[in-house]
Amino acid sequence: MAFGYGWRAAAGAAGVLALAALVVWPVPLFARTALAVIAGGSAWVMGAAALNGHKARERETILRLLTHYRHDWMNELQVLFGYTRLKKYDILPEYMDKIRTSALQDSLICKLGNPALAVYLMERRVSGGSCRVEVELETEMNLQKLAMSGKDVFRLIEGVSELLIQHASPMQGEPAELSLGFDEEDTEIVVDFVFQGEADWTKLRTAMPAFLQKFKNKLSIREEEYGEDRAVIALALPFPT
Repeated sequence: MAFGYGWRAAAGAAGVLALAALVVWPVPLFARTALAVIAGGSAWVMGAAALNGHKARERETILRLLTHYRHDWMNELQVLFGYTRLKKYDILPEYMDKIRTSALQDSLICKLGNPALAVYLMERRVSGGSCRVEVELETEMNLQKLAMSGKDVFRLIEGVSELLIQHASPMQGEPAELSLGFDEEDTEIVVDFVFQGEADWTKLRTAMPAFLQKFKNKLSIREEEYGEDRAVIALALPFPT
């Protein structure tokens, strides 16, 4: 019980810190908006933790995310305070737009209607490693409307992502990139996986179809293409009929 109170208190403290800065420091509108975004981020962590904190592994994941976001929030605060103290207000709009864009993606991921998937995607976005992961969402989307169960949606998206990440080959210079896109159509949601980089294509061409076979009656494969430095997989998940 004390452990649960600990991470909730830490997330709450991050929000209080940002909110306090809004009240104490006479910063311009752009900076005040950023502080409000940071304060809102703590609420996301607390909400995600409440939904997923019933398992030890998920609690550890939440703590890693909290640690990462706490570090990011403090960095953003320091940069904003630095700019405002130096009265470099002309730099703030571009910097604020970067914060806003990142916060918007975080918000849309949280509203997918699948807490386990939201935590997985958030963790992958910040984990780094040999494959950089990005999520592309333009509008709010609810995966609970799908005919497939939430558990299967999580298993599917996590499984395809992990196969692509695990088969990525070490590269000289830039890491591989995996982009996940979600597009809602009239009768289905299409999930696009676009991997760019080097990979063990021979093993991947065998492992991926075998994995997707487990879901053959629950989805349709719009595209499955593997190239020398690129893979594209598009899966259509239907709404109930």
